[in-house]
Amino acid sequence: METKEKVNINVTNYNEFWNLLNSKDKDNAIVAMSILEQSDLRDSLPYILLLFKNHSASKRAEWLKESPILSEKLKTLGVVKDTDLTYKWIIDMIINKCTNEGIQFIIDKFTIVLHKYTIEWGFDFMKDIDMKLTLKKDDKE
Repeated sequence: METKEKVNINVTNYNEFWNLLNSKDKDNAIVAMSILEQSDLRDSLPYILLLFKNHSASKRAEWLKESPILSEKLKTLGVVKDTDLTYKWIIDMIINKCTNEGIQFIIDKFTIVLHKYTIEWGFDFMKDIDMKLTLKKDDKE
């Protein structure tokens, strides 16, 4: 019996999935979703949620229609096409469930947005500051 090797979405290939999902060719999105539905949800969840966060509910519904297995997996976590995927919601969802690499990836993306907003809110000095947020190390480590 042949076993399929799971392809997980991670820091290394996140942009490839982003490009597939944002391609003008709808077949590329179908390919991306079929790979995602076979991935290990625990390892891939931060990246999947971020991909979904950056797209409309109608676009997510379109993708999930093509991927019923992933749709069901996400439903068990409370993620449906119109879930409001804020950074807080995503962090709360993944904080004790996913790898530190995946959590840090979300924090890094949030940091970019936070930096941008602080400048828009009039904190011009932030243009000259590099922001870096990191997950606190456990005292047990």
